[in-house]
Amino acid sequence: MIPQLLPLLRRQLDLPERAFRFLRYHGDNDQAHLARWLEAVEIVLAADPTPESTQRIVETARATAELYLLQFRYVVSQHD
Repeated sequence: MIPQLLPLLRRQLDLPERAFRFLRYHGDNDQAHLARWLEAVEIVLAADPTPESTQRIVETARATAELYLLQFRYVVSQHD
């Protein structure tokens, strides 16, 4: 996701290159991160294939997405 977003962010935000270091690192490692995440989900679901377990996975994914959103908002607020 990040490799597609990073060029757009760079064009929209007049920030020094160091401001994008965290995102670039994640973009470079997205495929490995997602593979590890999928493996972890598969392990959890194999051990506990209940609706409650599935709900906890969804809640964790939602919380993680919210943290990324907070990071983006922070970067944008520092630019304003």
